[in-house]
Amino acid sequence: LPPRGEERGHVPTRPSHRWQMYPTPGKDYAAALGAATGVILASEYAPTLLEDVRAFLANVAAGKLPKLKRVVVLSHIGVERRDVEPWKLMNRKLVLGTGVIGGVAKPGGAPLDRWWDAEEAIRAAATASDDVAWTYTIVRVGDLRGNGPTSVTYGDAMLALVDNAFDVRMQDIEIEEGDCFEGYTKRQSVAAVMNRMLTTPSFRVLNKAFSVVSTGPVDRERRRGWDVAKGKSPPPISDKTVDEELQPKEEEETAPQGVPAPVPT
Repeated sequence: LPPRGEERGHVPTRPSHRWQMYPTPGKDYAAALGAATGVILASEYAPTLLEDVRAFLANVAAGKLPKLKRVVVLSHIGVERRDVEPWKLMNRKLVLGTGVIGGVAKPGGAPLDRWWDAEEAIRAAATASDDVAWTYTIVRVGDLRGNGPTSVTYGDAMLALVDNAFDVRMQDIEIEEGDCFEGYTKRQSVAAVMNRMLTTPSFRVLNKAFSVVSTGPVDRERRRGWDVAKGKSPPPISDKTVDEELQPKEEEETAPQGVPAPVPT
């Protein structure tokens, strides 16, 4: 990703939906912004996500994404339950020291507040006027687990083993609109869900937030043969699986579904 600054904050996608990575905010990156129809904003660190959202919206306001149609943003479950446990404890405020004599301590903690602030910024920008041409979807997840196909090596070997096991055992997902669930979410599954939210023709995802958690463990047969430590990871969830999870639940089947949403082209 580009360094921090006005150009940092998101990875635009070409019309073909192939990921484009730009190490510096040069001409290629500027050109990609101009061509981008869909953008995904994601960070596991809430303050960074908030910075990225603000930088992205500044680029939008400056007219640098004239073809933008869809935006998908990562957030965290619990943002609407910050006043009850365990989310209240998770969202406690802290004071961060600088480690430097004479340095001024800064406020920290309250990650759910920061994720909520990022969500609110997106919602406000998307509904600022009738002239806004893009829609958003927010994907709220639990704490992220799993190493995925890249076999990330952690300094804590035991944690790496736990995440490897999580990848193999927790292969399924559950999706609900709003702020739901408790639990963890697999990184690889989050990536698949966010990509599908960007490309799905479903009308029901527009300008809404969904919660996603991993479920399992899957049966022994589905766990057989995988070893993340050796680069043998279960495949990511399919678009079909995401689409099935997005279908209206039984109590929602009588609600009008509208028309298909435009897909970035």
